[in-house]
Amino acid sequence: MIDFIEQETLNITWFLVDQMGCIAIFSTGGGILPTFISSNFTVETLKDLESFFDELPNISEHSNINPNLNTIPIVRYKTNYQPYLNAGLFSSQKGLYTFEHTDPCNMVDTMYFLVTSPVTPLHIDDLPLEIRQKLTIQTFQGKFEGIKEFDIKELGVDDWG
Repeated sequence: MIDFIEQETLNITWFLVDQMGCIAIFSTGGGILPTFISSNFTVETLKDLESFFDELPNISEHSNINPNLNTIPIVRYKTNYQPYLNAGLFSSQKGLYTFEHTDPCNMVDTMYFLVTSPVTPLHIDDLPLEIRQKLTIQTFQGKFEGIKEFDIKELGVDDWG
């Protein structure tokens, strides 16, 4: 279980699978998690999943960058949004959609924005059974393709307010 203090103070990376079997990686920047993540995982388990994906080979040399990236307030007001972009490119070349929390350290904000999307998406069926089981505790009943922002309220979140 991931408690309130961990959610508020840590940049936690978590994963979600859509109805097509595509996978997205989300970074909280210190923010609220969907309930199914906070109640079924520990920070260590999520770090292990992140390490698994980090070690995967690239399946494409290219990525799609969100064309609206520079209009997102957290990005627009930063003098350097290259770290968002670098992390996104790294993951999307492995086939993952990448999302960042729109207001890091805000436990009320539930919105994430797309940073990059893969040219060649990684499919859940291409992963080992143990990883597939962890990633499919809950799935998104839509498609990541074409989404520029994502509200985790539809997945269910704890009320910390």
